[in-house]
Amino acid sequence: MKALVIGGSNTVMKSGYLRSMFEKAEYLSERTITYTNIAIGAASCVHGLHLCASRCDLSDYDIFIIEYTINDYKLSRGRDFDLWRGAYEGLIRLIISHRPDAHILSVILGRRDPIFYRRQDRIKAGISNISTHYGIDEIDIDLFLKTLSGGDFNAFSDFYLDGVHYKLPEVTTVIGDHLATQLSYYMINNRPSRTLPSPIVPWSLEGVQVLSGTTLQIGQSTEFKNSLLTLQTRRLALGERVTVDLPAELVEMSYVTTKSAGTLLIEESGYDPIVIDTNFRGVSVGKFAFLLRSFPFANKVWRRRARRGPRTVTFEVIDSTKKALMTQYYQKQFGMIPPDVDRSRQAVYIEGLMHESVVN
Repeated sequence: MKALVIGGSNTVMKSGYLRSMFEKAEYLSERTITYTNIAIGAASCVHGLHLCASRCDLSDYDIFIIEYTINDYKLSRGRDFDLWRGAYEGLIRLIISHRPDAHILSVILGRRDPIFYRRQDRIKAGISNISTHYGIDEIDIDLFLKTLSGGDFNAFSDFYLDGVHYKLPEVTTVIGDHLATQLSYYMINNRPSRTLPSPIVPWSLEGVQVLSGTTLQIGQSTEFKNSLLTLQTRRLALGERVTVDLPAELVEMSYVTTKSAGTLLIEESGYDPIVIDTNFRGVSVGKFAFLLRSFPFANKVWRRRARRGPRTVTFEVIDSTKKALMTQYYQKQFGMIPPDVDRSRQAVYIEGLMHESVVN
């Protein structure tokens, strides 16, 4: 059997829950399984949709494991939540359309601190609604650990390394072992094919398309590579301004953050401009050589169907001091900071653009 795993940083960690989950599942089922882990730290389900829509091998996988609850917190209100609903349901529908008999498991992790619980519970409720509608499974690890702690916050807090990551390997092993029972069931039992029901939300995004760094005809081709990732990007230098014509609305942009990453102005026809920094604090201080990051366009009225259609998107790498003239358009992202290298080295590295399907 083969499994595809998508999620955030808890799913990336070498001593995380995946290792114990797969090892124990093989022991319980007395069968073997291979898996592909394409999880990316800090990514939301919008980027998970991007990753899956970019692949041509979804039908090869028997099992799909999805873990985005912690990172999806930032999409839990207002228009952001509408984008989350369209993206998470779209992700499930995309998987089922390629593999109707797939086992699909949503792994629900949680943040440590109570200040986040209300909005986190909104994401949980959304996952449960989608799971019921499509007949897929979910395991609430957050609730499992709260139950283990007996309602004692100090005991619950002791499961964590920080506000969003679990202790390695003692707690991640407990999590993996708990998930292994469900995974071993998948490994023993085939699932009958399902027929896709009507979507819950009319703006479900299963039809998205991705323009990758290998197909975009802008800027300079630049490759980033480490032991886990090989990324093809398009480099835009400071002052460079390029235009991309899209057949439908822009949903998300993925980009590489590195020490020379600059400030980007994005202008999509029909919308206000957006200015973002693409330099991540952890890269800037030398903790990472580069990271893949995602910017979802959550500023739109996603439930308005009339918005679809061709559009022009312009990208310009601007001097970070120019943001002061565009305060109303600047969108702050967690951990992202202005460039800290000289002007001659500043650039933006676009890894991919995800846009909606074309509606005739």
